[in-house]
Amino acid sequence: MSFTVAQAKANMHGMYGNYNGAINNAKDAAYRNAVYAFRARKGLPPSRYFNDACISASIAEVKELQTLLTRAGFSVGASGIDGRFGLTDGGDTGAAVAAYQASRGLRVDKVAGTQTMGALRAGQAAGSKPVVPIPAMQTGANIDFSKYPNFKIEEFACRGGWCCDGSLYLLNEAIVAVAQHIRSHFGRPLIITKVGGVRCQALNRVTYGAIANSKHTQGKAIDFYVQGVGVGSVLAYCRELQKQGIVSYCYTNNTNMRGAVHAEI
Repeated sequence: MSFTVAQAKANMHGMYGNYNGAINNAKDAAYRNAVYAFRARKGLPPSRYFNDACISASIAEVKELQTLLTRAGFSVGASGIDGRFGLTDGGDTGAAVAAYQASRGLRVDKVAGTQTMGALRAGQAAGSKPVVPIPAMQTGANIDFSKYPNFKIEEFACRGGWCCDGSLYLLNEAIVAVAQHIRSHFGRPLIITKVGGVRCQALNRVTYGAIANSKHTQGKAIDFYVQGVGVGSVLAYCRELQKQGIVSYCYTNNTNMRGAVHAEI
């Protein structure tokens, strides 16, 4: 079967971090040591060679990971369950691991280690999906965006351009976690509309269809599209999140929303 040294390195890094180094085709000492550790972990005879038995074992464990992530609502990309981490920073599977780790309050490192695999398996056994953690959330500049790898804080800013400096001190971390959850589920970019993030009171007053004391003025709402996904599918998923208590309200319309979806906490 076709399986390069670089692929072996990517898989051995992504699963339990057996390999830590450059992802390339060099059979260097770090690679040989990682193979030895991998074989020991999988109960294979001691050796520093990555043979067919190693390839089969590696593909099998990555497929298990990808299956668990997919069932938990985290897309592993267009390649699907193929038993391979991407060669660049883990690819879509690495991104899905990071998003899952963020949603569970685990260390975000794109490595499916003991804690991450344990949480995924426990969730599968319970028939449950991961829940975005709401307690102990931060606001504004105190939010650690390394937990939300697909977003930057500026995407949530008030963008009137004339009314304030962005009012990001209002931003509530829980709505960022919701955005990451939705983005990870669909595996496609989530785009917040121009007036769909934080709104200062001045911008809210002149926004068509806005209500006084909108959740946008509290940093607790987003209006958004998911690139390449129909609004009906996005709204249906948001309603599932509402049933789980992850969002408190969601809707869309064909007037002021122009097909975007509104979600709030």
